[in-house]
Amino acid sequence: MEKYGDNYKEMTKDPKNVYQMTWKQIRAKIVTFKSIKAYEHLMPRPIADL
Repeated sequence: MEKYGDNYKEMTKDPKNVYQMTWKQIRAKIVTFKSIKAYEHLMPRPIADL
């Protein structure tokens, strides 16, 4: 998400997308991830915020 932001179509072209998920599948996974309570704690913070 740091590299592509919300550009799901570019995420589908990434070589790390080994399961060849579609942009809709990737979007659904990210929406699910963002909906969990610990989302803010799981994302890396900039060093200035530490």
